[in-house]
Amino acid sequence: MNKIIESKKPYVSQMFSEISGEYDKLNRILSFCLDIRWRRKVSSKLILSKLVLDFCAGTGEMAITLLSRHSFKGKVILCDFNEDMLKVAKAKLKRSGFLERACIVLCDVERLPFKNNISDGAMMGFSLRHMEDLDLFFNETKRVLRKNKKAVFLDVAHPEVKLIKRIYFLYYDKIFPKLSRIFSKGHAHVYSYLPNSLKLFFKQKDLLNMLKKMGFSEVAYQNVFFGTGAIYTLIK
Repeated sequence: MNKIIESKKPYVSQMFSEISGEYDKLNRILSFCLDIRWRRKVSSKLILSKLVLDFCAGTGEMAITLLSRHSFKGKVILCDFNEDMLKVAKAKLKRSGFLERACIVLCDVERLPFKNNISDGAMMGFSLRHMEDLDLFFNETKRVLRKNKKAVFLDVAHPEVKLIKRIYFLYYDKIFPKLSRIFSKGHAHVYSYLPNSLKLFFKQKDLLNMLKKMGFSEVAYQNVFFGTGAIYTLIK
């Protein structure tokens, strides 16, 4: 784990390059296939937005979920620092017929190449725990959002009921690695990093307390599926 901590961004980027072709499959396994429903919950909060920034857009699952909603008439800018993941996203957007309503930007979300107050919505799926500097990221989020607009972030989380927590981490530690090896191409280090990245990450209430100090006008979180996932909503 020391190697991961000392050089997190290069490690995370290399990891996602290795698993870019199987990332969507791994998300299904990790979330018991509930990630589709959770993304729809996130997208429902941004339907009225005209321009949404999709942070750590990866393979484009969040963007496609939002663009697929008939009530959403806006556009999405996909931001990610991994070119291999964005190539997958571009191909999926093209197949889905949404490429004309999307813009793909290769960038570090902790140092966004956008002007202040550019967006009236932002979202992210399953990447908060991969950030190297959360303070930088949240400050950038606040900077690019227009006043009174919201950012909605989805991630796996810490169940707040002890029995559920024990079952969940048993699954995470013992079953998930075995399923992943069956349904994917290997990459053993990924299967140790992903469970550990959650264990080392903030619990929901601790992250909420951090967010309250960041200067947003309103912050909240909603547990999904017994707290195995959480949706954080931040309003500038």
